[in-house]
Amino acid sequence: MRRTPGLNLLSEKRGFTLVEICVSFLLMALFFAGLAQSFPLALKLVVEGKLRNEAAALAQGKMEELKSYGYGSGFLISGSDEVRGKYRRSWNVTQNSPVPRMNEIVVTVSWNLGSKERTLEFRNYVAQ
Repeated sequence: MRRTPGLNLLSEKRGFTLVEICVSFLLMALFFAGLAQSFPLALKLVVEGKLRNEAAALAQGKMEELKSYGYGSGFLISGSDEVRGKYRRSWNVTQNSPVPRMNEIVVTVSWNLGSKERTLEFRNYVAQ
């Protein structure tokens, strides 16, 4: 059987066909489109985490300040303030709660995230 020289060259060539290249570009485009849609969600989660961390630091700072006054201090009273223009912080001191000679301190920090209000609450006790 005799072989044609042109057929032998075609069968030995290696590479990608136009269809394979188009399919690979389509798959890459779908992958990058999905990846691009995840960026706004990731950014939103980063912002939420940053705001929550700031709120926790504000609540913890106020809690430490109130605890440092001690049980019988006249400075250990309820109050509220606004911090950095976006956080509302309030603290409530309940005398003789949950048992006599013990004060309950609750520090609450609230802030707005878009149309939703977020709240973080810390609770601690000061004994005599």
